[in-house]
Formats: sequence, structure tokens, C-alpha cells
Amino acid sequence: MDYIQTLEKEMDKIIGEAAKQLKKVVKPAIVQSFKNGIEVGKGRKVGKQAGQNRKTPADESVKPKA
Repeated sequence: MDYIQTLEKEMDKIIGEAAKQLKKVVKPAIVQSFKNGIEVGKGRKVGKQAGQNRKTPADESVKPKA
């Protein structure tokens, strides 16, 4: 093996180890972010439904006066 091949092998080893460490940190962060997004979405959905149940003056029928 020449110097370049040895260097590439060592770099791949270091980069591979760094990738493993990043996956350990990033994956739980992504899962938590996804769960937070679901919780926010649930809150918005409830808020929207509550707003739709209210009647506004435009919803009431108006009889014209003769």
C-alpha cells in the first residue's frame, strides 16, 4: 500500500466513526422535532374546529322587512 491509499483508509475510518456519532445525535433530534410538529398540529386542528363552531351574524338568515 502506498501513502495515498493508507491516508484514504485512515480518513474513511475517521469519517465513518464521525458519521456514527452524528447519527446517534441527529436521529433522536429529528424524531423529537417530528413529535413536536404533531403536537403543534393537534393544537391547531382543535383551534380551527372551535372557531368553525361559532356562529357569526353572516351565518344567520335575515328576513327582509316589507
